[in-house]
This record gives sequence, structure tokens and C-alpha cells, in this order.
Amino acid sequence: MIVNRGEGVGKGAALLLNFAMTSYPKLDSPDAPEAAANLLAELLGIAGVKRPVRVLTHGRRTRKLEVIRWRNGKLQLVALFRHKGEGDDEDVRLALSGGPCVRDLRHKRSFGSQQLYPTKVYGSRPTFLALGDRPPRAVKATLAKPTVAPGERATLRLHVPKAAGLHAVRLRATTPDGKPAEWLHQVVLVGGEPRPIPLPIAFNDPAGEWTIRAIDLFTDEPVAVTLTVRAEGR
Repeated sequence: MIVNRGEGVGKGAALLLNFAMTSYPKLDSPDAPEAAANLLAELLGIAGVKRPVRVLTHGRRTRKLEVIRWRNGKLQLVALFRHKGEGDDEDVRLALSGGPCVRDLRHKRSFGSQQLYPTKVYGSRPTFLALGDRPPRAVKATLAKPTVAPGERATLRLHVPKAAGLHAVRLRATTPDGKPAEWLHQVVLVGGEPRPIPLPIAFNDPAGEWTIRAIDLFTDEPVAVTLTVRAEGR
């Protein structure tokens, strides 16, 4: 391999390989040597490209796995995805640069800073993880008015104090007799600033105390408020 480094504008580099990539080992093949993957990683490193997330099976690189990352404020979201027919369910470990706090969203587990983080990948079903420099904070919920009349619209205010990024929050509601009010169920994105969520109450909705729960996807911890619907005419 020959490296020609540029000078002046750009200051890039050209790398000449003395072999054809069509003859190079397929890195997702079970019998591909680790040295082949390490070589390409070193070549990318010359250009400053590093892998912030490495997935390992029994200490070796996990094969046939797609790793996708998103930036969400100061948080990172990571998806581990294996296409159907490309492998069985598998226990793996993540090696992360920076030692962040990790929340395994599929398995509802949290980890502090450590070298390796255990999780599991599945065929055709992604495993999602949230990475941050501290554990996610809990969502806060309040009602603009605790009591409304039939036909009015209640307003639920949600926010996450000092949020590092947007949180996905599931809303679930139950009527006074404990039945789910599915027409009010929804998923909303909430940050550090209070977000008003309208909750329309129909004229024929039952009077009494309704329970509204907000469940943070990052923490899986619910917070509940009670909404009182007055009887019609009162």
C-alpha cells in the first residue's frame, strides 16, 4: 500500500492498494479473518474515521449486523439491526468510547460507565439503546386545570428538567371506571421546555376522576395526574 499525502488546500491523502477489493475477504462472512477487518479499520483511521461503537460476540467482531447512530441533543441513540435470514438471536457486548451511561430500551436496563455493555440482537427486530454522559432525568407532568366540563379541552403540560435531548413519552388514560381511554393514547416528544398536550373531553364522556399517565421511553417510569370531569350541568 502506498500513501500519497496532499499539501495545500484540502491536505488529503490518496491510498493505493496493491490488490483488487473484489478479491478481498467478505467481512461479514463467518470465516473472514479478523486481520482483514483490522486492516480496513486502520486504513479508515488514517483518514480520521473511528468506530465509536463496536459490537462483540465472545470477544470478536459480531458479523452480519448493522449499527445505526443518531444524535439527539447531547444524547446518542443506537440501533443494532440484523436483517431477516442473516443470523440467529445472539447475545453481544458493546464497546463504547467515552464510557457513557447506557439505557437498553428494548430490555429496560440501565448501566453506568463501564468497558462492555451486554445486550441481545434479534433477526428483523432492532435493539435500541440511548447513550449519554449521565442517566436520563424523569419526565414531569402537570395539568393547566385539574377540573374540566364535558365538551372542554384539558391541557397536560410535560417537560424533562435539564433534558439532554428529546424524550419520547407515551400517554395513557383511563376513565373513572378504570377502562382505557384509547382515543387519548399517543406518543409525544418532550424536551426541557414545557409542552402543552391537548386532551379533548367529549360531551358524552363519563364524569368523575380520570387518570392520565405519562411513561418516559428512556426511563420506563410513569408519572400520573388526576383529571376531574364534572357532571354535565354542574
